[in-house]
Amino acid sequence: MTVAQANQGYVARQVADHIQPLAMPLPEACSDSYAAGWAIADMAIVRGEGVNHDVPLDWAEDKARGFRERIAASGP
Repeated sequence: MTVAQANQGYVARQVADHIQPLAMPLPEACSDSYAAGWAIADMAIVRGEGVNHDVPLDWAEDKARGFRERIAASGP
């Protein structure tokens, strides 16, 4: 993981924990990278943006998994 990716995960967790409460809380004991994906999907869902399971190719697998699992948790 690059420093930039680590920083992105840290920032996402700070946003999720302190700045903009998530509609669906982060799963316990998830990584910062997973939290970043989860938070991005959560914010898109709350804003009513159309979301699908496609993620950028340069995302870490853990971040992509967090994104996809948050979408799946929102239901059909």
